[in-house]
Amino acid sequence: EVPIMGATFVDDHTVVLITRSPSVMLRAIAVVLRILPATFKKFRMGLDESPGKTEAFLVLRGKNATHARESFRQPDGKLKTHVPESNCMLSVLQPYKHLGSITRADGTSTA
Repeated sequence: EVPIMGATFVDDHTVVLITRSPSVMLRAIAVVLRILPATFKKFRMGLDESPGKTEAFLVLRGKNATHARESFRQPDGKLKTHVPESNCMLSVLQPYKHLGSITRADGTSTA
């Protein structure tokens, strides 16, 4: 037994999906978005619904990539999708910014 002097809970989480085509990616995203809220809830966590907190960095390549990306387009022009069983709208961003670091679709990043 080891006494714990202090503990830190890290609440950032990343889910990486790599697929062979945009159509398979859309199906994979739907599966993850369907199970993510229940999984978080099981561990007494939740999706942060505040602006800029729950986001997706989406890179689609190949045939019909533009069509697949546009399936996230909302009437206000932004790319988002609803997370089932939550009030959360997942923002689709590019480039992705986190803690001062910027990641772009071509794989480059800056710190």
